[in-house]
Amino acid sequence: MVSLYISQTLHKILYTLNNRHLQDGRTVKQLYRHGKRGQQVFLEGLTQPLTISWFWLKRAGSNRELRFVLSSHPYSGAYLVMLGRKRWAIEGFFKTIKHRFGLHCFGQSTKLGVYRWLILSLLAYLLAHWIDQWSIPPILDWKATCDLTLSVLFPSVLWLRLLRYLQISADIAARHGFEIILKPIPT
Repeated sequence: MVSLYISQTLHKILYTLNNRHLQDGRTVKQLYRHGKRGQQVFLEGLTQPLTISWFWLKRAGSNRELRFVLSSHPYSGAYLVMLGRKRWAIEGFFKTIKHRFGLHCFGQSTKLGVYRWLILSLLAYLLAHWIDQWSIPPILDWKATCDLTLSVLFPSVLWLRLLRYLQISADIAARHGFEIILKPIPT
C-alpha cells in the first residue's frame, strides 16, 4: 500500500498506474470507459479525494499509451489533461537525457555535480534537438536522433566506437577464418 501526504497549500500533479485500485474496488483503468474526466476519486489507502483525468500519450511509431493523471486540487478534466501532458513532456525530457545520452552515470552527489549534470543534459538535449530539426523529415525518435547527432557532430567518437567493436569482435572473425586489418589509405 502506498501512502501519500498531500499538503493543503501545494497542489500536486502526479501519475498513477492503470492497475491502481480505488476505495470501491475498481481499478483506475475502469474509469476510462465508465468515468468522467475531472471527477473526484478516493484511491485505496488515501483519505483525501483526488481529481483524475486521462489522455493518450503518443509513443514511437503510431503507438499510444493511456496515461492517468491525478491532482490534489479539483481542476477540470481538460485542464488536468493539459497539465499532465506538460508534466509528461518534462518527464520524457529527463528520461531521455538520462538514458539516451549516458548521463545516468554522471556523479550527482555534490551541488557542483548537479549543476554540471544539468548543463551537460541541456547541452546534449539541445544538440540532438537541433540535429533532429535539421533532418528532413524530422526523425522524432530519440535513439535515431542520438545516433544521427553522434555521426554528424562527433564522427571521431563514432569511429573510435567502431574500432573498439572491431577489436572486441576480432576473435569471432578469427573463428570463421577471417582477419580484420585496418590500414590508412595512402594519400
